[in-house]
Amino acid sequence: MYVLKVRERQWSKNIARDYNLVPAFLGKDKEKERAAPCKVTKEKELRLKLRPVYQFMSCKEFDDLFEKMHKEKLQRYQRNGITKMEESAEYEAAQHKHEKCKENKAAAAGGAKRGKEDGRDGEFVAIEHLPGFERLSTARR
Repeated sequence: MYVLKVRERQWSKNIARDYNLVPAFLGKDKEKERAAPCKVTKEKELRLKLRPVYQFMSCKEFDDLFEKMHKEKLQRYQRNGITKMEESAEYEAAQHKHEKCKENKAAAAGGAKRGKEDGRDGEFVAIEHLPGFERLSTARR
């Protein structure tokens, strides 16, 4: 009976340690949150999105996942020539705008798809509205 209680207590301690429950309960992480509120809110938002994934992971695995995601983001910035964090906000805004534009074009092309017309199979429907399309020869269309 005693050994069972000790094991259960150790198990509870391990869970609390893995998920950082004690510092969160005592409020020791609040100093870090005040330092970078924007980063914290983005991180919280991402954690909420990944909740179905991380409920099956240990705290260490989940922290490693976040670390890898952060490294990938920094590597993407480096590949695109971004050296300062001020530039990264600009880059993210441009990236978001580009993705949104791409989605709009895909939606417009999906809605405007036609069957075979004039011997074409509709593969250029997505670029027909772009400037200069009329300059293409009929053989290239």
